[in-house]
Amino acid sequence: AALDQRRAAAQRAELDVKNTEVRSPVTGQIGLQQVEIGGLATADQTVLATVSTLDPVYVTFSIPEADYVRFMRSHGTQAAAAAQARAATFQLILPDGSEYKHAGTFDFAAPSVSATTGTLALRARFPNPDNLLRPRMNVRVRLVLDEVPNALLLPQRAVTAFLNKQFVTGIRPGHHAGPRAVTLAARAPPPATHTYAPEHG
Repeated sequence: AALDQRRAAAQRAELDVKNTEVRSPVTGQIGLQQVEIGGLATADQTVLATVSTLDPVYVTFSIPEADYVRFMRSHGTQAAAAAQARAATFQLILPDGSEYKHAGTFDFAAPSVSATTGTLALRARFPNPDNLLRPRMNVRVRLVLDEVPNALLLPQRAVTAFLNKQFVTGIRPGHHAGPRAVTLAARAPPPATHTYAPEHG
């Protein structure tokens, strides 16, 4: 009985020593330590440090709910729309205006539309082997889902509405300016985006 007690005490001591080692559940880059050596740390409460996974990186962005409805209707069924989203290629425009060399893929769509902004949150996954992308970096997402032949892109301020019709000012023969009726398609505002890397305390 005494031998069994000593063995149990030894096992508890080994477990206590093992518990002094804190290992990150993910592989990534660690930030500054939040607790100094000798400081008090409480399990599941004290954050020792934050580890961010840098490869891959997830980019979150939002689209207007009207664009979501048009996308779903153009594909007929939810399965077809989901297949198109998974097959689409996402591109990133970096803060300096250059294009990121690695393409991304669709990863996640929020289950509901934001009641505050009227937008649907989406997420794309991008490889980051060179660690060029960083968490919270502001980037732009570019995605081609449809092509409209012979269409012109105009700034909204160039369009005038009158009696439920839209007009733009054009140059007529004789170099005279005058209104011309146009048919408008969907507006295409650039969405604000940022990168997100999962962080673990």
